[in-house]
Amino acid sequence: MLTALLHAQHNTVALAEPMQVAHLATDPARLVAETTRFLHETRVDILRMGQGPSITQKELGEQTTNFFGDHAPGGTLRESLSKRRSLAIRKPLTPDFRLFIKHPALFTAHWRDLSARYSLFANIRSPLAVLASWQTVALPVNKGQLPVGERNDQVLQARLAQTQITLDRQIVILEWFLRIYAQFPRQNVLRYEDIVQDQTTLLRTWFENADWVHMPLTHHPISKRYPDIDLDALRFALRPLQPLITFFYPEGMPE
Repeated sequence: MLTALLHAQHNTVALAEPMQVAHLATDPARLVAETTRFLHETRVDILRMGQGPSITQKELGEQTTNFFGDHAPGGTLRESLSKRRSLAIRKPLTPDFRLFIKHPALFTAHWRDLSARYSLFANIRSPLAVLASWQTVALPVNKGQLPVGERNDQVLQARLAQTQITLDRQIVILEWFLRIYAQFPRQNVLRYEDIVQDQTTLLRTWFENADWVHMPLTHHPISKRYPDIDLDALRFALRPLQPLITFFYPEGMPE
C-alpha cells in the first residue's frame, strides 16, 4: 500500500523489492555497495528508458496496493498475484526525482549499515493483523521461515533453529522486526493505521508542495478480513511481545 501511495506522487518512483536478493552479498559493506550501484543504474534506466524493476500485478505504470488475492475461507492459502517485471513509468521526472525502494527483510537485517548512507523507514501494522495475514499467505513465513532474514542475520537464524512450532517461529520473526524498528528514529516508523486514517500528514512530511495525490484506502477489521482465523490463539501467542507492541501502539493494538 505505501509503495503504491508513494509511487503515485509527482516526480517520484517507488519500487517494491526490485533487486534480485538471492545474488546479493551477505557482507554488509558489499551489500551497501551493491545497493548504491543498483540505485544509480536504476535511476539512469528510469530517466533514459522510462522503466524500472518492481514486483507488481500490473504491467503499466501503476503500483498495486496488495500483492495477494483475497482471503479464501477453508484454509486455502492466498497465492501471490504479482511478479517482478519492468514497470513502465510514464510521467515527467526531473533528474533529481525521489526514488524509494522496498526490501523489508534484507534492509531490516542490514539496517545499521544502510541507514548510515540512506534514509531508512519502517512501515508497520498491528501485530495481530500481521500474524493473522501470515496464516493465510503462500510464503515461507507461513511456515515460520524468513529466508532472506535468516541468511543475513545469524542471531535470527539461531533462534529459529531452536524453535520447532510454526506459530512460535512466527513470533520470533515478528519480534525480530519489531526490536529492530524500535531502534529507528520515531519519525521513521510509519504505522499503517495512521496512513489509512490520514494520508496528508505522511505526504506533508516527505513532499514540500501541497499537490499530493491521494488514494482511496480502507481499513478492514481483522475479524472480518480473516473470519476463520483463531484470533484468540494469536492474541495469546503475542503476549510475550506486549512491551514491544505497547511501544509502537501505546493506545492499544488495533483490531
